[in-house]
Amino acid sequence: MSSRSFIRQQINRAWIASCSPEHTRFTVALGRVAATQSYYLLDLLGRNAGTRFGRKHGFASIRSVTEFQARVPVTNYEALTESIEEIARGEQGVLTEDRVKQFQPTSGSSSATKHLAVVGRALSSEACASARNSLLVYFAAGDGGSDARPIACGF
Repeated sequence: MSSRSFIRQQINRAWIASCSPEHTRFTVALGRVAATQSYYLLDLLGRNAGTRFGRKHGFASIRSVTEFQARVPVTNYEALTESIEEIARGEQGVLTEDRVKQFQPTSGSSSATKHLAVVGRALSSEACASARNSLLVYFAAGDGGSDARPIACGF
């Protein structure tokens, strides 16, 4: 084993040890994907029930994924453009209760550039830990070369 490989292994082991609580939650969630997704959806709806969008679609009384699917229509960016512009002007509680920290433009490869809202929660340590763990799993799987295997994760 080369010294570079040995160092990489030691760094990965230290990183894994530091991620133990998140790893345990992630591993448990892998065995309960539907229940975990439902939990996060209902939590998100509860936090945003007081928004204009949440009131319009009755978030406060939705108790299941099936109810959500029945009450909240599939939509597109164009249908939300007016709401996004209101948020950009500083209005709160339009689509989310979280404060929008910035707007991230998309590349606009298939249509005009769109602006995606980035909320503080997305910048939280939990979200960063999730991204860090995803990278860890990817790089721990191989040397980052041809034998590295991408791991699909997220809810």
